[in-house]
Amino acid sequence: MPAMIAGSPALRAWRSAPGSRDPSMTRADFNSIFVRTWLAWTEAQAKEQGYDDLKDMKAKLKQQLTEQRDGNLKNQARIEILQQLVESNDFDVPKGMVDEQLRALLEELQMQRMYAGEKPEQIRFSEEEVNNLRGRAVFAAKAACLLASIASTENLEVTEDDINAKIAEMAEMRGQTLEAIKSYIESENAQETLRERVQEEKTLNWLLDQANRLDAPQEEESSSESSSESSSESFPECSSESSSW
Repeated sequence: MPAMIAGSPALRAWRSAPGSRDPSMTRADFNSIFVRTWLAWTEAQAKEQGYDDLKDMKAKLKQQLTEQRDGNLKNQARIEILQQLVESNDFDVPKGMVDEQLRALLEELQMQRMYAGEKPEQIRFSEEEVNNLRGRAVFAAKAACLLASIASTENLEVTEDDINAKIAEMAEMRGQTLEAIKSYIESENAQETLRERVQEEKTLNWLLDQANRLDAPQEEESSSESSSESSSESFPECSSESSSW
């Protein structure tokens, strides 16, 4: 599975293996240091970085930090929804699906350690690490089954506009052209993988929207009835052909 599109933001945030980041440097610490640094920049330094002036630089960077914070909060909400969804629906998933998720997790962790400077041939995983990742793989497989079932039940179809929007988002994040991203996807034969990722995100966003509506006081009574009906629904048995993360 191409690393560029391997999994939705919520999945990547949830399944990141412990210890893959320096525990002494949190994102909040980094942002704090970053803000203190650019607050000390001069007009000339701002223009060297491609901004109109110092005021323009500060405004745009503040906007970026705000968007990053909002994105992190949204991902956390998605994670909580996934956890509640899996915990409230007890069912078995095929071993093949779990094994597939486990391979993806091991590859992801291996890439993280390679980026940290380890040589591929020296990377080994302890029995404890594998057991921990297997538990995460079971979660991911169950979540994939449930999301696929919800998408089917609610007719949450992926449109070409959804695909194009995702490609544009990827291009902006990586500072590349749309053509470069499309070429990469085609070279990796990853069109279906991309569609699955977009489907997962669309379904998660739908769930998040439903959760927000349930929180609205004026809809409390009707939402309660809807929630009760939803909880009584049984999800179809997941097969090894189901979409996986």
